Amino acid sequence: MLVTAAFIGPGTVTAASMAGANFGYALLWALIFATIATIILQSFVTRITLVSGQALGQVILSSFQSSSAKIATIILLFSALLIGNAAYEAGNISGAALGLNTLMGNLLSENSLSILSPANIIGLFILALLFIGKIERITQFLIFLVVVMSLSFLTIFFITRPDITGLLSGLIPTIPNEGIFTAIALIGTTIVPYNLFLHASNVRKKWSIEQLDEAKTESAISIGIGGLVSIAILASAANIFFVNSLEITSLSDMAVQVEPLFGEFATQALAIGLLAAGLTSALTAPLATAYIVTEIWQSDNEKQHNIRFKSIAAAIVIIGMLVSMFQIKPLEIILFAQVANGLLLPFVAIFLVKISADKNIMGSYCNSHIQNIAAIIILLISIALGLRLILRASGIMP
Repeated sequence: MLVTAAFIGPGTVTAASMAGANFGYALLWALIFATIATIILQSFVTRITLVSGQALGQVILSSFQSSSAKIATIILLFSALLIGNAAYEAGNISGAALGLNTLMGNLLSENSLSILSPANIIGLFILALLFIGKIERITQFLIFLVVVMSLSFLTIFFITRPDITGLLSGLIPTIPNEGIFTAIALIGTTIVPYNLFLHASNVRKKWSIEQLDEAKTESAISIGIGGLVSIAILASAANIFFVNSLEITSLSDMAVQVEPLFGEFATQALAIGLLAAGLTSALTAPLATAYIVTEIWQSDNEKQHNIRFKSIAAAIVIIGMLVSMFQIKPLEIILFAQVANGLLLPFVAIFLVKISADKNIMGSYCNSHIQNIAAIIILLISIALGLRLILRASGIMP
């Protein structure tokens, strides 16, 4: 459930809500594609990790013979994951803060520099958990939050009663005018590169190669649950905003515009879901970054390893808190991070496909023909979406 906790954050709520509000059910297919692609890529991660017995970052580095290629890869991974997770953390904290403030009746301080501002309260709470709590307890807390978050958004889904015919129409792949940015955001918020590394770290500690099928099944179920929650958010937003011709300009608009249509209970459910989503991702982003960096930058000294791990995790949280203090709109922070991940995805996926298809590394566990075909389809669609966004942004494509 760590993967579910990590990818359903304020970014998912924002991207799915924007997709539903602006385009109705038209981009539902993108969420379904992203969920299936995540299950496939995470199954590759599970196999690679259990067969090699190494961290995913180490496996990727060992696939290069040239030291210069290894250094370039380390720089790429560190830059993308550290910067990306810092951007995510700002959005996670901001999103959770909005949920907290809504639940508190907007009574908390509006001064972003105040210790009692919602963002600072969330940030300090996350720091305390990372420094005081044990990983096992944090994991249990994350599972609890995932359950609360899922129930909250599914409640919104049933309250708003989305149109089933509209849902089915969204299964046909189409990209409406101005919809490419949102389509990539939906993919980027679901197939998050740092989740691949976080999942690999968890798999190594929990499973053995003899339990490969069991590990893949658990992963598929948890990711499937996350996909259903994301679909529920998009469908609810379509029925709340698109059907009623309402616009979303900020995350807070969601709660404000839901109440007149569906009552205070719906607003509270949305706030609880947003708070839980923000907390889960605000915890997993720094944990993932710490795991990735310490697994590549190893230390034989356990005490030094623990200090480095907690320092890296704390740095991500602190950066997120500082960015939120500048009062940059959470919507802009979150969507930027989602699109960046949508563009980064093909590069990470290429490594996974290359390694999982390599008989020298994987032996009898290397990809089947069907798995290779599925991987190629995922890569082609991801690359096509990314190229279309770049061409439109440069003015080459209308």
